[in-house]
Amino acid sequence: MKDTKEKILKTSLTLFAEKGYHAASVRNITSKLGFRESALYNHFSSKESILEALCEKYKSGRINKVILTDDLLDELSRPEKFLEIFAKRLFEFWSDEEEKLFFQFVLKEIEINLNQLTISINSYLDELRSIWWMIFDEMKKLKIIKNIDPQIITDEYISRLFMLRIEFTIKKYSKDELIKKIDGHINFIWNAIKPD
Repeated sequence: MKDTKEKILKTSLTLFAEKGYHAASVRNITSKLGFRESALYNHFSSKESILEALCEKYKSGRINKVILTDDLLDELSRPEKFLEIFAKRLFEFWSDEEEKLFFQFVLKEIEINLNQLTISINSYLDELRSIWWMIFDEMKKLKIIKNIDPQIITDEYISRLFMLRIEFTIKKYSKDELIKKIDGHINFIWNAIKPD
């Protein structure tokens, strides 16, 4: 039963990424899976409930769980190294095939408002922003970076990484090209925030 539910979610995610949420129907999903619509309703009450499950799976604290691990937090006292490791782990995380599909879906839709759920580029980035605001604020308190506004530096750090992700998705950079661009960005950010 759990396998069937996962297959429904994966197929739905693929179709939402290809066609968009509104253009993909329950019939498209069940047709691709090879079973009747009634079988889908044994697992999900509606297409909206599938979307809610996908958002729960791909938005809720995943970056914290996967990237912001104890070994990385041990590097906090070395901010330049911390920035580098985090950025490279983030791109590994973003390289996961299902994560790519969810990102394509978010880009395709621009914004969906469904019940209490909003799916948009901004909501997709909110978790990353809040993490980095706290990190830069902590670094500032520890005086290992300049006395700089954590929100401003967060936006600078995140926006370039996000643009690299879009470029990587569209242009298909090699891993070496991507690492070179990440390293250049980290160097720029570090020079902007390192203590005098």
